[in-house]
Amino acid sequence: MKETKNVLKAIDFKVEERLGNAFLLSGDDVYWRDYVIKNLLSLLPETEREFNYRSFSDIKSIEEAESAFSSMGFFGGMNIVSISGYGAKKSASKGESKVSDKEKRIFEDILENLGESTILIVYNSNIPLSLKKYFIEVDCGKLDAITLRSYVPKLIAPKKIDGNALYTLVENCNRDMAQIDNEIKKLKAYMDAKQVITLEMVESLVANTVENEIFELANAIAEKNKLKAANLFDKFVARGIDFSYILSSLVSQYRRLLHCALSKKSDKELAEALKIKEFAVKKSRETAAKYGKATLKSCLDELVDAEFNFKSGVMVDETAVRTVMAKLMAK
Repeated sequence: MKETKNVLKAIDFKVEERLGNAFLLSGDDVYWRDYVIKNLLSLLPETEREFNYRSFSDIKSIEEAESAFSSMGFFGGMNIVSISGYGAKKSASKGESKVSDKEKRIFEDILENLGESTILIVYNSNIPLSLKKYFIEVDCGKLDAITLRSYVPKLIAPKKIDGNALYTLVENCNRDMAQIDNEIKKLKAYMDAKQVITLEMVESLVANTVENEIFELANAIAEKNKLKAANLFDKFVARGIDFSYILSSLVSQYRRLLHCALSKKSDKELAEALKIKEFAVKKSRETAAKYGKATLKSCLDELVDAEFNFKSGVMVDETAVRTVMAKLMAK
């Protein structure tokens, strides 16, 4: 098999246009990984998959799967082999799998002699860098928000979703397509004869994972645990969550904390007024108590000022968020 350096997004993968027979699936969105595998398995009639598709998970050595490449399936024709969980721990110095030279030679021999009738799929594995040149890499990581907002309505068709509901669905699920897909199934079951998914439906049925993590961030700041707060913030950035969304979520979270600190209503009464669960009110009041009312008001003022600076063009969203985060952690 000839060497290849092709890399493409899973959303663009078309089995009929594949440029090779060895595929390395990277990224952590299970939906897109399954999407690619399902497309490749479509090359086999369902009646043949039990015999012509072999799956190996958590293998310790490529030798465990080696025989699958030399024996044809019961029906002949196309053979598909998938490998997951392959490779020892990465070397801290080279970032490459600690596999023996013998294993590398076996794996390289398999790749170089992979016939047109055999397809290899590898995922959740540490492949030696020297072998990656033989694979077509398919990026199964999370997509950006704009691409997702274009893709998701296709899964809902012929029914529709309004713009605000679509935005909220994508952000609440942290752009995880596997989670979005599950939530769409839930929304479809709920809407019955209705033709449009509304913002109210999404807010009622779809948990906001980012909001929960924003609460953790606020709690870490309240406890003056700067390391935890910094790590949580860095995770938001690493996952590509919009800075403007982080800022608006922080404003909403601190506004709720202040409201819970100032209100004389019972947990149940306040939960009904804010349209949140009673448990959320209780936890918010516990966090608010760690700040104190004056500090909470000061934090909210800083956040509102940061949001104004961003929206008025004084600062770009990233600068506004990083600046206010430094101020919050310094209180």
